[in-house]
Amino acid sequence: STISLSTNQYPDGTIHPSGFSFLRRFCAWPVPTFTYQLPNGATLTKQIYLQREENTVYITYALSGFAEPATLTLAPLVAWK
Repeated sequence: STISLSTNQYPDGTIHPSGFSFLRRFCAWPVPTFTYQLPNGATLTKQIYLQREENTVYITYALSGFAEPATLTLAPLVAWK
C-alpha cells in the first residue's frame, strides 16, 4: 500500500494529503529530523542536511521496525512562479 507523508495547504484551505497525521516528532537540532509512525507499526526517520557554502541539500531516510521489503518513492512538488 502507499502512504503519503507530504502535506500541502492550498489557497482555498484544502489540505491534501494528510501526511502530517503520521508525524510523531520533529527536532531541529543538530539537524532537522522528522519521525513518522506508519500505520504498519514501522518508524520512518527523515533528516535534512544543508552543505555549508554550497547550493546542496542532503536528505536521508531510515526505516525501522518493519521486516518486509519496502520501496520509498519520492515525488517532488515544484511550483513555478
